[in-house]
Amino acid sequence: MRIVLIGPRGSGKTTTGTLLAEALGYRFFDTDAMVEKAERMSIPAIFAERGEPAFRAAESVVIQALPLDRAVVATGGGAVLSGSNVQALRAGSLTVFLDADDAVL
Repeated sequence: MRIVLIGPRGSGKTTTGTLLAEALGYRFFDTDAMVEKAERMSIPAIFAERGEPAFRAAESVVIQALPLDRAVVATGGGAVLSGSNVQALRAGSLTVFLDADDAVL
């Protein structure tokens, strides 16, 4: 089974996902890191040079390419703004919404 972590920016998806994947012996995927690797530039640079629509398009491509089993996925905070991303992320997955007070984070 795939576990998908969603939540606001800075809610601990990457940190939690890394630890969870290690504990379960699953592969870990961070969609923001995947976009940066695919585009060969940082997310702020993508936004500055190409705009948010280009970033969201690249994000959708990496989400569609994610494996469906034995993986923990940390999504970007805005990944769920797209209905097609939500559908792809929910397929065969346990989706967990992470949110915590600033003091906890």
